[in-house]
Amino acid sequence: MPLHPTVIEALGRYLEARRQHADASDPSVRHGALCPTTVNYTFRCVLRRAGIAPERSQQPRIHDLRHTFAIRVLEQCGVERGAVARHFVALSTYLGHADIRNTYWYLQATPEMMADMASAAEMLVGGSVS
Repeated sequence: MPLHPTVIEALGRYLEARRQHADASDPSVRHGALCPTTVNYTFRCVLRRAGIAPERSQQPRIHDLRHTFAIRVLEQCGVERGAVARHFVALSTYLGHADIRNTYWYLQATPEMMADMASAAEMLVGGSVS
């Protein structure tokens, strides 16, 4: 599970409170979903209040959290091909992708992943050389 149980509980309480107080005229709600403009504005406010990266000209975006989550999941796989395949399918599901090919766009090379790939390549080459 990608979220800690305490986070799930807190989100459930938030959603219940939101349902009780929001009405159809609430501008932050569009067809039952949050308006992206409101979400992004709120995220920027949270960053500012938390003092996260105030010196950066390019502020973090809420969508960056998806990228980070995707990378961290795959970094945990190491060089075992089966683990990568299982994690990748689960990752695609967690990200809500109907087609696994859409998940590839969230990946990027990190030092940890590059080291794992180099180890896998060395094992492959070392195993095939007589």
